Amino acid sequence: MPSNSLPQLLTNVRRADGERVDVLISGDVIEAIEPCGTIAVEGAERHEGSGGLLLPGLVETHSHIDKTYSHEVYLDHGTSGRGALSDAIAAMGRYKEERSLDDMVQRARKAALRAAERGVCYLRSHIDLGSDKDLDVVRALIDLKREVSDQIALEFTALTSTATPGDRQRIREALQLGVLAIGGAPALEANPQGNIDHCLELAMELGCPVDLHVDENESPDSPCLEHLARRCLEQNVQVPVSAGHCCALGFMPEEQRKRQIGDAVDAGIAFITLPACNLVLMGREHWPRPRGIPPIAEMLDAGAGVCVGVDNVQDPFQPWGDYDPLQQAALLGHLAQWDGGASDTLVAMCTSAAAEAMGLQNYGLAAGCRADLTVLATNSEHGALCETPARTHRFFGGRRLGGVAS
Repeated sequence: MPSNSLPQLLTNVRRADGERVDVLISGDVIEAIEPCGTIAVEGAERHEGSGGLLLPGLVETHSHIDKTYSHEVYLDHGTSGRGALSDAIAAMGRYKEERSLDDMVQRARKAALRAAERGVCYLRSHIDLGSDKDLDVVRALIDLKREVSDQIALEFTALTSTATPGDRQRIREALQLGVLAIGGAPALEANPQGNIDHCLELAMELGCPVDLHVDENESPDSPCLEHLARRCLEQNVQVPVSAGHCCALGFMPEEQRKRQIGDAVDAGIAFITLPACNLVLMGREHWPRPRGIPPIAEMLDAGAGVCVGVDNVQDPFQPWGDYDPLQQAALLGHLAQWDGGASDTLVAMCTSAAAEAMGLQNYGLAAGCRADLTVLATNSEHGALCETPARTHRFFGGRRLGGVAS
């Protein structure tokens, strides 16, 4: 909620099209966006934007805050450096046996607040749910969600198997505790198609989103995206479905990948690409080394919804990185080999396209939208991607959180 009942007037900020505007905020809602100097309101609390770029609050669609800031696990346990994904899974498994719940929450809190500093208003994180003990992690992160709810909105996906009745019951318990979506990594399951079927069945029964790690590998024969799209079409699945990674698309022949992308678009599946993490993890056994990302331009040309996420941050899966979706979008521009004319598309991948993938309501820069805003110390979307600009003003639900240096 806003810190006070006074209307707030954010002045002299610049839209992406270059127009300078003022933004009037009443409570937690944008009341008006008008040309600079044309809004007159008695008693409004004024905030000077100094011509900075106005964006809606950034949206982080795919992260792992239960793992963040544990990169020293690699140093403690070592790794072969070859099978990066399997090594990271093993290292994280050992670490989870050693860490305390308080330590995990401390690191997750740091991650959530760091994301808020970078202008993120909405963050979805996967939570490992491999045992009943992990339900304690769920409870702790739901408590953290409440703790930081005046600065950032957290939502969670259960990252788990569905192989046994116990697994499926654990998902139900996690959803009752406050987890939003059902997730998993079917390509790592003994029966990938069965895992997908179980996830969709549970989601349709419970009315919750499905958010899967899909084909995070280099195999053109990986079956998950193809099966997911087919099942969504056959069963007329109405719950939101997201497919993260989809790296295998980048290793398929053209006809095969176009067919799979087209089927996914027809099924209404949202794609989430994770450039930094997959640049680290993919292609360790290939030479020349591939880029490790799906064919983003083809996906967009086919009408797919595509957004970008930070994925793992400073942990065994990805020892680098930060909670800055704009940084990820900029990296994607490099990897996709796009020119500067793609800046608006890249920024949309961590704002409007990401909000659509997460099903956010009343999101955007228009009267009536929720007042989630970020002002950057730059004058263009290209600058937002290139300059790592300071976030000079941040508003979350009409509450001004202040500015943060770059």
